[in-house]
Amino acid sequence: GSHKKGGRPSRREGSLRTNNQITGEPLNTNLGANYENQFFKKALKVNANYGYDNNSNKNHSETYNKNVLPDQSIQEKNSKNDSERHSRSNGFRSNLNMRLDSTQNMELQSNANWATNANLTYTDSKTGDGSGNPISDFRENNQSNSSSSNNNFRLNYRKRLKAGRSLNVMVGNNHKESDSESKVNSRTYFYKTGDSTIINQTRHGRNKGNDFNSSINFNNRISDYINLALGYSFNHSKSTNTQNSINNITQKFDSLYSQNQIDNNTNQGVNVHFSYRKEKLEINFSNRTFYKNQQLNDSYRSIDLARNFWDNNLNVDANYRLSNSKNIRLAYQSSNIIPSFDQLQPLQPQTNPLFQQVGNPDLKRAVNNNISANYNAFSLLKGTNININGNLSFVNNPIVNKTTILDNSAQISSYENLSSKSNWNGGLNINHMQPLANRRINFNKSANVRFNNSYSYTKFEGGQSGGEFLLNNAKNTNFSLGSSLNEQDSEGFDFDLSANAGFNVQQNSINTQYNATSFQGGTSAYIKYFLPKKFNVMANIYYSYTGPTKLYKKSINQFYTNIELEKKVLKDESMTLSLKAFDLFNTFNNTRRNASDTNYSESVQQVLTQYFLVGVKWDFNKYLGKGND
Repeated sequence: GSHKKGGRPSRREGSLRTNNQITGEPLNTNLGANYENQFFKKALKVNANYGYDNNSNKNHSETYNKNVLPDQSIQEKNSKNDSERHSRSNGFRSNLNMRLDSTQNMELQSNANWATNANLTYTDSKTGDGSGNPISDFRENNQSNSSSSNNNFRLNYRKRLKAGRSLNVMVGNNHKESDSESKVNSRTYFYKTGDSTIINQTRHGRNKGNDFNSSINFNNRISDYINLALGYSFNHSKSTNTQNSINNITQKFDSLYSQNQIDNNTNQGVNVHFSYRKEKLEINFSNRTFYKNQQLNDSYRSIDLARNFWDNNLNVDANYRLSNSKNIRLAYQSSNIIPSFDQLQPLQPQTNPLFQQVGNPDLKRAVNNNISANYNAFSLLKGTNININGNLSFVNNPIVNKTTILDNSAQISSYENLSSKSNWNGGLNINHMQPLANRRINFNKSANVRFNNSYSYTKFEGGQSGGEFLLNNAKNTNFSLGSSLNEQDSEGFDFDLSANAGFNVQQNSINTQYNATSFQGGTSAYIKYFLPKKFNVMANIYYSYTGPTKLYKKSINQFYTNIELEKKVLKDESMTLSLKAFDLFNTFNNTRRNASDTNYSESVQQVLTQYFLVGVKWDFNKYLGKGND
């Protein structure tokens, strides 16, 4: 078991190469037990474990948001959020692996989990016109308690047949339930009209769902070069999502903030995979075709949607070996982007008066196509390697966001197909490595460029003008050059030094006055000294720079230093003691920026970056004399 105050440890036990900031004020307690054994002459392998988690966190965040509207008016929002979360969970997992005979195997996985959660959030958001005049004021307290449970199993059966053939059968099921109660108290004030919207509600939630899935796959090795696999899958899911919102003053039911949604989905699919491998050429072709039946009902909102349709995913790739040290690979993928029922249904339950989600029942599917290529060459004699890879992805008939911004700062969000345009992105990466100093040092160079092109609609309704939707074309280009030097497994000194520099170009067809090019760059140094008496000292120094733009006049400078001292003890050196210090000079910059369409935001949140870790690691295998097992 363990008890720790701080964030979850990284997979590298607090790696010095990352900032490892701890968000908020977390407190975690974890207990667990594991059982593993073998029976019937190792024909049956059993593994079971139990875990208990008790987690909590407190956090504070602040966000500045600037929305430059199509008529050049401005809405500036400053938000503060305080949150507190407590959760407890009990989990059980088991795995049974049985070898029925020399040709048959069966595996059964089962899991169960029970959890309780308590959350408390306070939000204070103020919106103005950029000149000091207030537009709206939103404050909300939300206190919720919930309990949930889920259990699932997955049974896999595999039979090896003659002549390289095999049969695989899978059956699985997942059942989940949850209950919740939320007490919501909010006040929204609109300065222009002097109107207030007060919400004082208790919201009772009840969710229940069951997912059943199964598949059968047959693999046939037709020859030494050709393999063919055929499969069929069947999946059925049904879920209910009920929320009853009661006004605490009048004790009346509020349908605007309630829902009684039932989802019922059935998917059937067939898949084909063909592969050819001979000498220099390798070709893979796979296709998955589904027939889907989907239904959604909500008696509170008078919604009754149903649809049946075919869906198809295609993947093709080919790899050709030009020589023993050079190869080229080409790949193509095609898939459909199906509009979800959340995007189709006319009206979603509101959460507050400042945002409303409206669906579009006329949405059509979009088609995503991706083309990629890769070239790789190496020389064993020289120790060099070069890799060039690129991709181009484009979506035809894309589903784009359609946002209406009201003069009181409320927003209405919807979706629409854009038949005459395509969202697309592409990139090219070049990497080259060569050894130096008699192959003790690796010298790496890289160049990367990335393009992104997307569309969205924005409309502003203010005064007596209804406004009109304007199509925004957002373009983003990133280019960078980088290099690194590293030496490992030396006797007294290891290092990894890197540097990069580049620029970012952001362009919008709306608000072109904020189109800008900003410089970006950074450097890092990881150093490890091997000292006498089995002591080691490691240090990682990181710095990055993000230049100013036409909107943000200040640059972002990021700098932090992490160090570690470790010593191996015991005769067999099986135990390691360590002391780690993160963000030694307390210089970590917590500022985050984001830009999309007409919206620009900057945020900070409560994080702990400067702290110390004391560690003890014991390699039991060495202690037991099993270092080679």
